Amino acid sequence: MTKEGVSSQSYHIKYEVRENSNIPTWMQGGPGHLMLHHLDIDGIRLIGSVLGQSIALDYYVRKVDGVVAAFTQLYRGRKKISNYIMRKSRMFRLVGIANSSLAEVMFNLGLFERSEISSMEDPNYSQMLDYLQDQFELNQKFVGLDFYLTLMEAFIRSVVAETEEKYTLAVRCLYVLGIAVVIKLSPLGDSLPSLIEAIIIKTRL
Repeated sequence: MTKEGVSSQSYHIKYEVRENSNIPTWMQGGPGHLMLHHLDIDGIRLIGSVLGQSIALDYYVRKVDGVVAAFTQLYRGRKKISNYIMRKSRMFRLVGIANSSLAEVMFNLGLFERSEISSMEDPNYSQMLDYLQDQFELNQKFVGLDFYLTLMEAFIRSVVAETEEKYTLAVRCLYVLGIAVVIKLSPLGDSLPSLIEAIIIKTRL
């Protein structure tokens, strides 16, 4: 199976499903294969569903990688105060893209929902679903993606807070310098120190 992702890269998933009526149990697993006593349309649907979820998770991981790459470039220029508002908006937009990817994984793919197949009276399908999800590490991939996004969001909020603090400090300095110039050119020069102190106190409120 070949999957074309968000880039020109591709990879293959090789997994065999074998039918063998001579095995002592309904299902036996092994490295890179699953052996079933018999394979029917429900089994095919279940296997296809798990493979599709695995491919989709890999796609979203690569999508988040793209978001992180864009954020990294944005972060390098965070010290430019003139671009502060644009960068802050862009950062949170990137977080939104990443989090929407996670929501798509959960709700559109139904990763943690038991399929109609596994809810049948026959418990073999439920056992097979659990086994395949473990083989393709679906839960681990999802937990890793969720943890990755949580860390990234916390880091972005920290960067925004740091940048906002620098931005506020720069604005205060401009206020003080502007007022200082005006007062220096006016007859009120003697009142400059007390006025600057009042401005600083006011901007802290």
